[in-house]
Amino acid sequence: MKKMIVQRLLHLVVVLFLVTLVSFFLMYFSPGDPVTALLSRGGTVPDPDVVAQKRAELGLDRPVAEQYVAWLAGIFQGNLGISIGSGRPVASEIAARMPATLFLAVTSLALTLVVSIPLGCLCALKKNRATDLIIRFASFVGASVPGFLMALILIFVFSLTLHWLPSIGSMKGVGWVLPVLTLVLCESAMYIRQIRTIVLQEMEQDYVEAARLRGISDVAILSRSVLKATAPTILVLTGMTFAQLLGGSAIIENVFSWPGIGFYAVQAVFARDYPVVQAYVLIVAVLFVLVNLCVDLLQARIDPRARLALEQSASQDRRGGVRA
Repeated sequence: MKKMIVQRLLHLVVVLFLVTLVSFFLMYFSPGDPVTALLSRGGTVPDPDVVAQKRAELGLDRPVAEQYVAWLAGIFQGNLGISIGSGRPVASEIAARMPATLFLAVTSLALTLVVSIPLGCLCALKKNRATDLIIRFASFVGASVPGFLMALILIFVFSLTLHWLPSIGSMKGVGWVLPVLTLVLCESAMYIRQIRTIVLQEMEQDYVEAARLRGISDVAILSRSVLKATAPTILVLTGMTFAQLLGGSAIIENVFSWPGIGFYAVQAVFARDYPVVQAYVLIVAVLFVLVNLCVDLLQARIDPRARLALEQSASQDRRGGVRA
């Protein structure tokens, strides 16, 4: 188990190194000059000498390889660079906005599980009946609607028509309701069908049939045994969803002007604030990899089958490395 953990950590380091390469060089070779964009905000054409001076101040006049090495060295020291737009450290800017993104992700995920697990189990118990068909149809419709469109529909209904909720997201008052509701509806639409499939597959096991022959109801079997057996699989789905919400809710954050790192990163893209975008990509990648690693390790601890599969995979990777 320890060898497997070490190997996964080594893979993590390789993945993150590749992420730094991709994020840095994609932004470097993207069209447009961030300094020119910054100095042109007032609608005037900046003086070339001023642009050159500003580029020298930010270190953008150095060779690209030298810039990358300096940026990478700064990362190991906890320095993610200086925002071109604000002139403040990117790390402090992101740290100030991270609680809002974490609140959005954790709250949305918790409510998604509260909604999806009971409805998914209900669909499995009522397989191909009216209840199952109605819930599945609703989840299909929900999964077919893009997140930004779902957000606009909710804004039109609850903000512009009913005037119940504000259209601008905020952690104060009820400003968080619409952003969270948008993510819950989008995620639940997929979760319900996945949980239904997982539960139905487990209900086909021999021990379930044996329990039925002893006169135990499906509801009792589900609550006592099936949910426990499917917990590792649901845990994996939960971990993957949480990681996706941390980095994938940027569009929803922008629709509601939610003060999180996703909204900050998208604004940085339009402003060509390269240090912010590079730091955002790196942080999201780190969070995604770490969350999935923790989920794999937790699943291996509670599910012997998962632990055996991970150890076999690690053993095969080691043999492949030896042959190479």
